[in-house]
Amino acid sequence: DSKLALCIALAISGGMLVAAVVGMALPNLLRLMKLDPSFAAGPMALATADMLTLLLYFNLARWLL
Repeated sequence: DSKLALCIALAISGGMLVAAVVGMALPNLLRLMKLDPSFAAGPMALATADMLTLLLYFNLARWLL
């Protein structure tokens, strides 16, 4: 099914974009808040990117399928 393939392709591409943006923005945000930006390098960035990617995937599936 072409809609399913489009949904998967957009979810993968969007997930990579979300991970890159979170990986860049979260340390800078913590630096602005006068906190140690190394906290954002590990589990905090990973958990945030995973949650946003999951929301992206489910919303894409709802809209496209």
